[in-house]
Amino acid sequence: MLTFSEILLKLQQFWAEQGCNIVQPYDIPKGYSIIGEAYIQAQLREATIIKVGRQIVETPYAQSDDIGMVPNTFEGVTLINQDIADTTIILGSLNKWAGIDSAVPEQFTTLQTSGNEVYAGGIIYKGIENATFQTWQYRLDDTIFNYLEAGYETETFLVSGQYSNQDNGNAVFGVLAGVNMGNLTINTAYNKVEGEVVNGFGGGPFFTSSQDHTIADVVDQEAILLGAEYTLEDVTLAVTHVNFTKGENETDYLLSYAVDDVLSDDVLSIDVIHSEMYQDGTLSRVFVNYNF
Repeated sequence: MLTFSEILLKLQQFWAEQGCNIVQPYDIPKGYSIIGEAYIQAQLREATIIKVGRQIVETPYAQSDDIGMVPNTFEGVTLINQDIADTTIILGSLNKWAGIDSAVPEQFTTLQTSGNEVYAGGIIYKGIENATFQTWQYRLDDTIFNYLEAGYETETFLVSGQYSNQDNGNAVFGVLAGVNMGNLTINTAYNKVEGEVVNGFGGGPFFTSSQDHTIADVVDQEAILLGAEYTLEDVTLAVTHVNFTKGENETDYLLSYAVDDVLSDDVLSIDVIHSEMYQDGTLSRVFVNYNF
C-alpha cells in the first residue's frame, strides 16, 4: 500500500509529464516541508506588538501571496503600534523569506543578494468613515520603494487609487471601482506604468494583478481588469479578465466552497481555479483546506 507521501510524489510526477510545472516544481524528485512560522511575540502595554522570527507579513511589497498552497513567509522583526487613534503604524526589518515567489521555495534565503535587511515602514489611517489611507516605504540596498493608496468603501460600492514610485523614473498609478448588488459584485481596475516596476517580495500590490500575470517587469505596461463575482450561501463563482497592452492577457475562473461547523471552529474550504493565459498556456489548481 502506498503511503500518503508516495501518493503525492506520483501525482507530482504525473502532472510534470503533462507539462504542469508553472507554480510549483512538480518535477522535483520528492516533496518538501518547511517550518514557515516560528516566532516569539511580545506585547508592550496595550497598543504595541513585536514579533521576532519567521512570520506571515501582509504589506504592499512584502506579502504572503495566496497563489500557492505554501504562502510566502518572512524571517525578521516586525512592530505594530496603535497608540494614535484610528492609526496603525507598522515597522519591519526583514532578512530572509521562503515560499511560492522566492527563488528557492523550500528553504529560507536572503531577500537581497548582499544579505542585508530590507527595512519597511507603513502608516494606515481609518479616521474618516468608510475611508482608508495608507503610505509605505521600503529601503533596499540600491532603491527605495514608496507606495500610497486611498480607498472609500460602503456596502454598495468602492473606489480606490494607488501610486507607487520605485526610484530611477519607474512608477505606476492605478484606479479601482466596484459595485455590490446583493449577491453580485462587479469590479474594474486600471494600471499604467512609467518605466518598469517589480512586484517586490510577493505578488505585488497592483489593482490589475491576475492569478499569474501582473504589470511587473514590462516597460511602460498598461492593464485593464474586468471582473464579476456571484455568491450563493456557501458557494462563490467568479470570473476575471485582464487585458495587457504588452504580452498575453489572462482570464481566471474561480469556484469556491466554504462551510463552517456552528458547534466548533472547524472550517472546510475548497477552491478550484483555472487560468487561461492564451499563448502562455493554462494553469489549473485545486485547494482543499480544513482548519480546526
